[in-house]
Amino acid sequence: MWVIFNAYPFGFIISHEDEEEHEEYMEENLTFSLHRAVGYGIVAGSIINSALGLYLLNQYQNGQTPPDLLRIPHRALGYTIFTLSIVQTSLGTYNSIKLWNEPGRLKRLIHGVLSYAATGLYVYAGYLAFKGVSEGDLKSLEKHRNFMLGASGLATLSALWIIF
Repeated sequence: MWVIFNAYPFGFIISHEDEEEHEEYMEENLTFSLHRAVGYGIVAGSIINSALGLYLLNQYQNGQTPPDLLRIPHRALGYTIFTLSIVQTSLGTYNSIKLWNEPGRLKRLIHGVLSYAATGLYVYAGYLAFKGVSEGDLKSLEKHRNFMLGASGLATLSALWIIF
């Protein structure tokens, strides 16, 4: 017998067979598989884009204008991460609704809250980037970096939370 904690009721016991059925459902479910793959893509893309963004910000801080060869891929990857974050959060919400009465609800709920927070930070970071570039506001670009790193950290924490 396995004890699985849930938000309500606060805990219950299920058999090992029930847990295996739950795992089989998760592995065969297309929305779950897409949600997981997109989540890993967001974390990897965020790491790459953060490194590129830090380089670009360093150039702005030194009074230089970064070449388009670096700015365009950074912007494209940023839009991609933003779009994937919306898709991933939508798929996760769908999965959470479908699995509401399944074991592990509290763990999925915390994962969802972290994912929603990361998506919100990605949106706000994008706004700050647009404001910083269009107005030439270095402070907005620095805030963009901070919010983007925060969003990437929350996305990574959310992924690690649900894995372990």
